[in-house]
Amino acid sequence: MLTTEVKRQNAGVAFSWEQFDLLMKCSAKHDMTEWNAWRKHNPEQPVRLQNVNIEKAYLRGADLRKADFRGANLRGVDLSGAKLRDFHRRWADLSGADFREADLCGTDFRGANLSGANFDRAYLFTPISVGPI
Repeated sequence: MLTTEVKRQNAGVAFSWEQFDLLMKCSAKHDMTEWNAWRKHNPEQPVRLQNVNIEKAYLRGADLRKADFRGANLRGVDLSGAKLRDFHRRWADLSGADFREADLCGTDFRGANLSGANFDRAYLFTPISVGPI
């Protein structure tokens, strides 16, 4: 069962109800077309969904670049094929999440619960900064 709950007291000013509502609408339809069209027209706008509970949401193929899900419950979320570059998941619960074939380049997983997550064929490259030689 998909839970759409937000800890209002912790969501803060940065949380975007507009983004949350659109993402959940697309998740319910199992069709990210409208979300991805919005992202195409707003490529530099960060996705602000801190402390959200979207357990088992369908986000397959969603463009979630520059997304901030700090403190979120993303247990069992289907993120297969999603574009998640620069996706901030610090302290998020991603246990059982499906990242198959997702683009995770530059993703910050520090502090996230990744137990049971599926990373089959996911792109996990993170560039390493090398100082002067």
